[in-house]
Amino acid sequence: MSYIKTLINAILAGIMIGIGGTVYLACENKIAGAFLFAVGLMAICVYQMSLFTGKIGYIFQNKPSYSLDCLVVWLGNICGTLLYGLAVAYIKPELSQTAGALVEKKLQQEPFATIILGIFCGILMYIAVDNFRTNKHEIAKYLGIFICVPVFILAGFEHSIADMYYFALTPDCRLLSLNGILYILYVSIGNLIGSWIVPNLKLIGDKLVKS
Repeated sequence: MSYIKTLINAILAGIMIGIGGTVYLACENKIAGAFLFAVGLMAICVYQMSLFTGKIGYIFQNKPSYSLDCLVVWLGNICGTLLYGLAVAYIKPELSQTAGALVEKKLQQEPFATIILGIFCGILMYIAVDNFRTNKHEIAKYLGIFICVPVFILAGFEHSIADMYYFALTPDCRLLSLNGILYILYVSIGNLIGSWIVPNLKLIGDKLVKS
């Protein structure tokens, strides 16, 4: 039952990221769109949904079974973004065309470059989520989200779940293509590495200071 609950929460998180991606694509002003995209992560944090990029940074702090949880979350995020993306493509075909152009540019990147861009995004996502979890000041909790999210978008960093949505939204649903799946895997690997960097380097630094 726990995995079913995790899967449902992950599907919901995928939909929330899709909503953020929709408003970003619909905004002519990309700065405003990047800021409004953050509503997706805010909803996920407030309602305790399960997002791959929000959970993977804590894998070394949990039991081995947590790794399976993260895999279930990743698959659930795919399901959520796919279902939502197909729905939006049907009701807003103009956004589907916009997503198609965006995805074509992404697919022109070298895999290693995609992984690096995913790493930088993973760092920011860990900071945003951990700040929400640990910061005792209510305003600061939300401020971290509404700063980190626009930064990774405007910097051109790659977020695996947002990319799942953009690929699902394309006219030919590139998320289900071999190139689309490989691209998402590259970004996911980058997000995973980036999410590990901050907590683990901090842990190493603390150990060195104590020694």
